[in-house]
Amino acid sequence: MEGISVVISTLGGPELNQTIQSLNQGTLIPKEIILSLPSMYKNKIDTFQFKNVRIIESPQKGQVFQRCFGFQQANQEFVLQSDDDVIYEPNCLEFLIKSLKSSISNSCVAPQCFLLHQNKYAYRLPNFRDRYLAFFANGFQGFESGCISKSGINFGFLPIETNEVKKVDWLPGGCILHRKENLVLENFYPFSGKAYAEDLFHCMQLRKKGIQFFICPNARIHFEWSSNSEMGLVREIKEVIQSFKALWEYSKQDKRNRWMLFFYFFNSILTAPLKKWMG
Repeated sequence: MEGISVVISTLGGPELNQTIQSLNQGTLIPKEIILSLPSMYKNKIDTFQFKNVRIIESPQKGQVFQRCFGFQQANQEFVLQSDDDVIYEPNCLEFLIKSLKSSISNSCVAPQCFLLHQNKYAYRLPNFRDRYLAFFANGFQGFESGCISKSGINFGFLPIETNEVKKVDWLPGGCILHRKENLVLENFYPFSGKAYAEDLFHCMQLRKKGIQFFICPNARIHFEWSSNSEMGLVREIKEVIQSFKALWEYSKQDKRNRWMLFFYFFNSILTAPLKKWMG
């Protein structure tokens, strides 16, 4: 059997137990599951019955820092980075391993994402507003599934109907399988606090190492999107500003078109009233 280390950056969220259980009830069980968390959150972690769970205390709080610290402790040939609220289908790891082994050595692979408790694809089809904004993000090329646009905005994924892996420009950080030798071990995120657009910063670092990105259609995970519907106006504005700040820095580092990014956000705010109406 293939040796897999799973690294979960966590603060001890309520779904963590289910994530670990789903990993340990699959057709390919990880050799180790590393929980990386700051010491002040250690009392939020239950005592696990699984022998392959290992808790390490990160010297610093932060999703990216904790994950990189966990990567440094991983001892298996393949390393899976995972969020702490992901439910894995039983054969997910098996499909990911097969896809990664059959791909070129400088690659990483992720599953298709579905909503928890629903057989519904996590990424919705782009509506009129999405396609309108895609023009400002990517010019006349518009929306392209799994693409990083000219402005640096990353587009979501359309369902893959075949069994063939699909090459994409980026992968969501909630679940990616790597070869150990390809890991990014140093903290690359330039801000403190919530890690907006960390997927893009991570993929940029991997791309510098020559890594390519693939989606394995047969591998599936389930999760729930965090909802902003009950967020107050002040907090929502703050979220938009922080997101723009992170994307602006990413666009600068990755040499994307920041004027296009500015007009994307400007038009995103102008058309915000349509967002709730269109769903």
